[in-house]
Amino acid sequence: MQSKPSKTPFRARIALAALLLPTLATASGGRMEVSWDPVPGAAGYRVYVGSQPGTYNQVYAVGPATRALLEDLPDCQTSYVAVKAYNTAGESPDYSNEVSGWPQPNAADDSVPQVVQGGQFTVDLDGGSFIPGTELVFEATDIDGNPLVVAESVVVPACDRIQALLTVEPLVPGFRAMEVGEHEFRIIGPDGVVGSGRLQVDMRLERLDINRSDDSTRDRVDGKDLVWLAFAHGTGEGEERFNPDADLNGDGTVDGEDLAQLAAGFGACWTGTGWDSAACPTH
Repeated sequence: MQSKPSKTPFRARIALAALLLPTLATASGGRMEVSWDPVPGAAGYRVYVGSQPGTYNQVYAVGPATRALLEDLPDCQTSYVAVKAYNTAGESPDYSNEVSGWPQPNAADDSVPQVVQGGQFTVDLDGGSFIPGTELVFEATDIDGNPLVVAESVVVPACDRIQALLTVEPLVPGFRAMEVGEHEFRIIGPDGVVGSGRLQVDMRLERLDINRSDDSTRDRVDGKDLVWLAFAHGTGEGEERFNPDADLNGDGTVDGEDLAQLAAGFGACWTGTGWDSAACPTH
């Protein structure tokens, strides 16, 4: 007579995974990634989530995977997580050990601070699950590894808001500029859980006056600026003729895009807020 399969008391150790996810979390629903050790003989796993220890009101069926991305968790609240394994004999009678934590810190989709090259800016970031001690980390560096954006004085006045002082290069001539465009950065909580946000960097218009060595043409976009750009044209960061001041869009090369930017302001003078040909002296 064939014996009935016995129910196996599965147990698994699980831990929050402090990983950077490739997708951006939204402020309307927090995300948490969890992982656990595989259980011999298990056909799959179910992840249980609740707002109180030992009480679970959500179940995620994840199949044979030993990692799960839990979505739509309440931001700024602790979620409690445990796992059960199952096979053809049924589900484990016992939960794994329980872990708890807030969802990954996340920036709202419409919260994209806007800065320009070369300066310091106080920015506000809206989102959720921000904890005091959270850091903002930007990956962009120059060829020597110096950061092009640095976040300092990071303050979390509320769990759905962060304030920070950003320093964006170049603060002085002769240094690589932060690249124009939208950039993703990491939001790292003190618990090691990682989320992401975005920053929009625009070109500082004053940089069109590449030649700052001649007082007679200062604050004017003219032929001397074109000569300086032409000398560095076709070079990249680290090459002998590369001029970071001529790399107007900060992409590490002096090319046609920089020339187009210069051409847009050519023949104009600086008004204090922008370039205007009418602002140039007529004599």
